[in-house]
Amino acid sequence: MELVNIVSIVLVVIILIVVILYLIYANRKLTEKIRTAKQRINYYKERLANIEYDNRAQKGVEELDKIARDFLKEKLDLDYNLTYKELKEKFKKESKAKYSEFCKFMSELMYSDNRVDILKLKKAINILQDIIEDWDIKL
Repeated sequence: MELVNIVSIVLVVIILIVVILYLIYANRKLTEKIRTAKQRINYYKERLANIEYDNRAQKGVEELDKIARDFLKEKLDLDYNLTYKELKEKFKKESKAKYSEFCKFMSELMYSDNRVDILKLKKAINILQDIIEDWDIKL
């Protein structure tokens, strides 16, 4: 009888060790995924911070467009070929007000025949920063 108890205890200890090792492994994998995601968020934040919009406003719009499309592709798996007007409608249907507002500003900046409105560009940059910050908070 005592041998059966010892074998049972050893078996339970082995099972516990396996479970603990699996949890440690899963924790490391999850930590690595979070670290990588945070690095990507910081990458987008840095790119936004480096947009120049004083004398080269059109270049700033083009850079913002690249950053926004890369971010939307990565985080929401959206096609690069969609126009901002199409994206605005999609986000409006999904009740994503910030995204919709950003796309409205980008549509006005990208497809306007007039000179680039620096205030609109700054507003669009701020909205995208808010969107990226929301993703950072989720992590």
